[in-house]
Amino acid sequence: MKKSNRRAKVDQLAVPRHDYINFKKMSGNEILLNLDNYENLSHSELVSGLYELGKRDPGNEHDWNFHPITYKCIKSFKERAHPFNYRHIATMPLALQSLHITDSEAWQKASKHFIRMLHKYKAHDMA
Repeated sequence: MKKSNRRAKVDQLAVPRHDYINFKKMSGNEILLNLDNYENLSHSELVSGLYELGKRDPGNEHDWNFHPITYKCIKSFKERAHPFNYRHIATMPLALQSLHITDSEAWQKASKHFIRMLHKYKAHDMA
């Protein structure tokens, strides 16, 4: 019996299982353009977008407290913070700190949900 190995012919590509926006490879303006559509972003995309935006402004050249896009994103975080998982909640204070956000309500929400998820964290997550 003779067998020949051939490539399988696929007419359509499979739909990707996770189709998330990768903010790590974007510039600051690209991140802002994507964050402007904050209503349609998943929780992880919102958090990683704000976190990566903070990395792009190390000299604190902009006041992100009054920027219209980041203001709307922070407001959205305050409204929908409850279903965030523990990794998103741990990343959000880092994003708020890197953007130099002074909104006390956002910080209180982040700390409240951090305490709520405290049982999920391991020692290396705290380090």
